[in-house]
Amino acid sequence: MPIATPPAERAGGGSGAARLLLAGLMLAYALAALASGMERMAAQRAGPPADLATARAGFSAQPLSALAAGALAAAEWRAGNGAMAERVFRHAAQLGWREPATQLYWLQVAAAAGEWGNAAKRYDALLRVDPRRAALAELAAPLEGAGAGRTSLARRIALRPHWLADYADPPGPLAESALLARAAVLREPDARGALDCGVAARLGRRLVGAGLAQAVDGTWRAKDGTVMLALPPGCALPG
Repeated sequence: MPIATPPAERAGGGSGAARLLLAGLMLAYALAALASGMERMAAQRAGPPADLATARAGFSAQPLSALAAGALAAAEWRAGNGAMAERVFRHAAQLGWREPATQLYWLQVAAAAGEWGNAAKRYDALLRVDPRRAALAELAAPLEGAGAGRTSLARRIALRPHWLADYADPPGPLAESALLARAAVLREPDARGALDCGVAARLGRRLVGAGLAQAVDGTWRAKDGTVMLALPPGCALPG
């Protein structure tokens, strides 16, 4: 699966000092935003994350393993070694797209840089490996919180990824703000064509259950009448 080169890995225009400042700001943003997502993803895995010594030993034995590189980068980050973590995440990004900590890191960096298409590809990669990650609202939050991010995510949804149903109706609870954000993404023109009756109905039920919408004439509407989600043509509202 091709993934665009992370923004911090590219040579770009402008002065060297400006590039260094931008890279530093992006890194600070990424590290600050990683905490919740990494902790929640770690909780989904069996066993605790590797400590720094173990991760370094694993990477020394397998320097071309994306999993070993990602484990080391995450361990360096948890130890507060931000610059080293960035270097190893950069290396890990060249080794494959299935390692979750690496994809999460570069998703945050791409979002901080406003590279929404790249950020959406990273999110897509995370969910292609494990659709249950759709339940982690913080993974999608950078994309859902910006208009261009929602548009880029909708373009990935237009490809009908196998995680779409989990995005519309993830396992476990989801905050009202996250439900509203997902409805906004699925209202995007690019996403609407990928919806089927079942996927739309699942999110509609979540909106009704949260007291955010009512089912009216093939749509789910807020109390003020605003359409929050609509069924695709030919579908009927579930009884």
